[in-house]
Amino acid sequence: MDTSNSTASPTGCGSVQSSSKANEFGSLLPKITKEALLDAAKGTVADRGLNYGAPEDNFGRIARLWNTHLTNRHNGPLTPADVAQMMVLMKVARLENTPAHLDSWTDIAGYAACGANITCKAPE
Repeated sequence: MDTSNSTASPTGCGSVQSSSKANEFGSLLPKITKEALLDAAKGTVADRGLNYGAPEDNFGRIARLWNTHLTNRHNGPLTPADVAQMMVLMKVARLENTPAHLDSWTDIAGYAACGANITCKAPE
């Protein structure tokens, strides 16, 4: 069954045309049109430069931190803990451009919580 509807985009970029289709497991998953996804992406990246700097500068900072992490830590395939740490480092790189960006601090807390959940045992 296909039901189309228009809902507010999570990025606040206007309405997103979506529909729901039953997947192979029988549950309904929202489906977004290509055009609506690209419009939402445009809205998402519109002010990234204000918070994170030019993409080449931001990605350069991320690459520097990730390279350091991989040089110091990497001794085989990446682990889920590596991913959590590298996502924290991505947010740190963004904070180098805008230290007062609360969203990045919040995301760091979230990635740290996920990393701890993945790697740490509960206290006995």
